Amino acid sequence: MTTPHSRRTAIAWTSLPSRLLVVLAAILCIAALGTSACTNNESTAKDRTEDSSKKENTGATKTTNEVDPAQEGIDVMPVPVVGPANAPVQMDQPGDFGNGVTVRITGTQVIDVKAKLPGETTGTAIAVSLELANNSKKSIELSNVIVDLTDSEGGSFNLSDSAEQNIAFKGELKAGGTASATYVFRAEIQKGSSQYLTVKYATAVPTVVFAGRITND
Repeated sequence: MTTPHSRRTAIAWTSLPSRLLVVLAAILCIAALGTSACTNNESTAKDRTEDSSKKENTGATKTTNEVDPAQEGIDVMPVPVVGPANAPVQMDQPGDFGNGVTVRITGTQVIDVKAKLPGETTGTAIAVSLELANNSKKSIELSNVIVDLTDSEGGSFNLSDSAEQNIAFKGELKAGGTASATYVFRAEIQKGSSQYLTVKYATAVPTVVFAGRITND
């Protein structure tokens, strides 16, 4: 049913000039397009902001996780040791057992060894000289000292027990004293490869780990 009010509205619209109707239609169309464009622009800006945030976060994570061992001066590969171990130190630095006892490498030498015992081989070897210093308040037993040489690939080098230069720690080291020893390892060291020398004198103390590079030159 058509009311007088609706008839008046319809008449009013139809009585408007055609040009005015065209102008009004154009204004409504522009307003609709403008709203859609704003919405699209807001969505695009939001997407750009999220992408930028993701890139920044990705970059920050990458920078945090990347570690250059060369900048630290020592290799950070894991060392196969039994029990607790101290952080690796460079081979020209002293190692601290944390109880007043320290150990340092006093020298390395390339030598030739001949097999004398079962399991030994003839060839090039590395003689590593060590010095233990007991700055604690009690004597320590040296007969249980264990010294091992490994590389960054997980390989280990055998001790040449029969080599004349191989003189292990032994006896007792009194408080305030020092002791020296040399351990000979049958090893063909590759240039540029990293090695680990581990030293442990008792089960109750952590292992000292030396990290660096030994060459056959």
